[in-house]
Amino acid sequence: MQTKHLLGSGMLSWHPSERITGRYGTVSIFAKDLTGDVSDEPVDLAVHNLLGQYGQLIAVQDGNEHLLGIGALFTEEHIAGQMSVGVRPDNPMPDEEWLDSTVLEQLNGTIVEKSVELYFAQIESLSCEKCLALVIDNKVCDECGVALCKKCRYTDEDIVFCFGCFQERQREYQTEGD
Repeated sequence: MQTKHLLGSGMLSWHPSERITGRYGTVSIFAKDLTGDVSDEPVDLAVHNLLGQYGQLIAVQDGNEHLLGIGALFTEEHIAGQMSVGVRPDNPMPDEEWLDSTVLEQLNGTIVEKSVELYFAQIESLSCEKCLALVIDNKVCDECGVALCKKCRYTDEDIVFCFGCFQERQREYQTEGD
C-alpha cells in the first residue's frame, strides 16, 4: 500500500556534483516566475515529516508518472547551499545510481522546459523473517507466507520459498525422481 505526498512542483534539476560523481542521488525543484524565468533558488519541499521513511520518489509530468528511485527519503545541502531531496537505496554499491539518470534527463527542466510535480510515495514494507532487513519488493514465501529479502529467499520457476519450504520442495522432487 502506498501513500503519495506532494513534495513540490516546478522545474526539475540536480546539482552538477550528482552528474560528476555518477551518483545521481538528489534532485531539486525550481519555480518559474510570472515572466517565465526560472528561480536561482530551489523551492522548499514539504519533506520534514517524511525524512527517513521508505518509498518511491516519483515525478509527474503531463499526467505521466516517472519513477526516479526507491529508498529512504533524505535531504542534502550542496556546496552552493542548494537543498536537494533524494532516496537512498538499501546497501548502495559504489558507482550505483540512486536515481534513474535516464528518467532524470527526460525530465530535465532546463532542456524540456516543462514543470513536474514531485511526489514521495511511502511504502509500508515488511521485515525479513530471517535477517530483519527491509523487504523492498514485499515478497513472501508462496508456501507459508513469511516475508523474505532477496538475500534470504529461494526461487524456483518464479515461486518464492523460505529455506524450510525450499528444502521440503527439494525432498518432494527427490521422492518423485526415485
